[in-house]
Amino acid sequence: MLDSVKDLTTAETMGLPASINLVKLACYMLISNLDTSDGLVNGAVGILKKISYGTTGQNEKRPNIAWLKFKEVSVGLKRQQVMTALLRRENVKELVPIQLEQKAIKSWPGRDLKVKY
Repeated sequence: MLDSVKDLTTAETMGLPASINLVKLACYMLISNLDTSDGLVNGAVGILKKISYGTTGQNEKRPNIAWLKFKEVSVGLKRQQVMTALLRRENVKELVPIQLEQKAIKSWPGRDLKVKY
């Protein structure tokens, strides 16, 4: 969670919670276009099968990759082919890695709200 938003109310973050709990085997929907040519589009739904963790500069363990299984095998196929070394290292097959992203949302003049998902 970003320190700059942890104390804000959802009214101040335009309805976005400061953090969310991910549940394995639950369905999740992509909320932005990651790669339209690969089927990773806003609205695509996958099942969360695995979460990979990394370490921050402050030595805190944080999730950095959500591994999704999409019903349509063609969704994320290009990403799987590009990231074969990562799939091999994580010992996964047929899962699509969705990496942590940070976006700036223009909310009002002079202030940006950054969201990680």
